[in-house]
Amino acid sequence: DLEGLGDDCLERECELSDLAEGLEGHFSRVQQWWDQARLTVENAQVLGRSQSDQCDQRDEVIRKLEGMLRKVQDQKDEEAAAAKGRSDKLSAELAEVKERLDSSLSQHHQAVSEMSEMMEAERQASKDRIVTLQKASEELERRFGAEKAASAALLEKEVANYKSLHDEALK
Repeated sequence: DLEGLGDDCLERECELSDLAEGLEGHFSRVQQWWDQARLTVENAQVLGRSQSDQCDQRDEVIRKLEGMLRKVQDQKDEEAAAAKGRSDKLSAELAEVKERLDSSLSQHHQAVSEMSEMMEAERQASKDRIVTLQKASEELERRFGAEKAASAALLEKEVANYKSLHDEALK
């Protein structure tokens, strides 16, 4: 029986040896997985710190950009206020110029209207003078014609008298 027991022991020893080799292989794989997991965790931690640093940098950039945007917005608001001030000033000046122009135009219109009335009165007076002069001219022409006719008749009478005296003197 010893021999059977020795064979069993030998068989068990072989099984144990195989089991030990399998456990060593398994332990080696577990160790590799552990090392990989540890490296993965370390890499994740490094990546996490890197991402955290990047987030901090990103947040800093965002804060700086927000500050710049506030400055730009403040400058824009100041420029808008200054432009509004200039616009209001120009509007007031424009209103003043418009008022003066309206007043000047009104005065000019009044002067033109008065001048037009004066010219119309002058034109009417000229027409009246022309009519009066035409009537006077016609009257003078009529008188001249009457005097001319009277002078011609008188001259004919005188000529006839002279002719008759001349004819009598010749007889």
